[in-house]
Amino acid sequence: MKRKGALWAIAVTLAVILLLYLMQSTGWQHPDMVGAGKPLRELAWPVQKAVSVIGDGLGGFFGYFKDNRLLRQENEALKESLAAAEYWIQQMQELQEENRRLGALLDYKTTHSRTFNLVTAQVIGRDTDNWNQTVVLDKGTTSGLACEMAVIAPAGMVGRIVAVTPHTAEVLLLIDRESAVGARISETRFSPGMVTGTGQDDLLEMLRLDHDAEISPGQRVITSGYGSVFPKGLMVGVVEEVVPDSNGLTKRATVRPAVDFRRLEEVMIIRSVNADEEPVLPEGQEFSMQPEGSQK
Repeated sequence: MKRKGALWAIAVTLAVILLLYLMQSTGWQHPDMVGAGKPLRELAWPVQKAVSVIGDGLGGFFGYFKDNRLLRQENEALKESLAAAEYWIQQMQELQEENRRLGALLDYKTTHSRTFNLVTAQVIGRDTDNWNQTVVLDKGTTSGLACEMAVIAPAGMVGRIVAVTPHTAEVLLLIDRESAVGARISETRFSPGMVTGTGQDDLLEMLRLDHDAEISPGQRVITSGYGSVFPKGLMVGVVEEVVPDSNGLTKRATVRPAVDFRRLEEVMIIRSVNADEEPVLPEGQEFSMQPEGSQK
């Protein structure tokens, strides 16, 4: 039985091969075929249709995998191009921000060149442990820096140098708990006392205020000039809140620093104050040749 089935299969295969040969040899695809071609074409159309459908299906099946592979390759290429574009956009934004910061430093140095002898430095490290808030600069004694020099930014006070090496300097930030600077209210010229750090990037405190002191939110706090480190009139911050102390005799104010210590990248060090020159007075700030100190 199996043998008879195999013979039938061979016979059918041979018949199909012969039929296809006759179709090809008689020009069955041409509309002007004559003679035996037309009957053969009519007889062969079911086979031809099945062959065409199968061929189209196989072509579509393998084409799907080919197209899918090409799409995956194109997708990966697009992802790489997008990543490269995002990288260069980020680089351009970084350069623009750096140019903005350096431009602000240059403008400040130019405006105050007759008042201060300034040197620019870059922040290359930061220590924010439980005890100190300090940064490390890329300039030191070879650039004329020394301990107790005031460090500023275009926006205002940063801190003071507490340690130096030939090529580095450590700066105790104004927000450190051990930092303190004599301060006054710019609008009223009232000099109430001391601004101290709290250890937080966005908060200072003004202490020892008389209970009837004229101080209110929104007023600007500047250095008072008492001491030996910070020149008078440097911007410290803005009063945010005034609250009474528990003794009922004094009050304190919270002050938002003028400098964003979380984004501190470049600073200026005041190497000296030019006492023989009148200071340039930008709007909202004052400067004089009388220096001012930080107390602990």
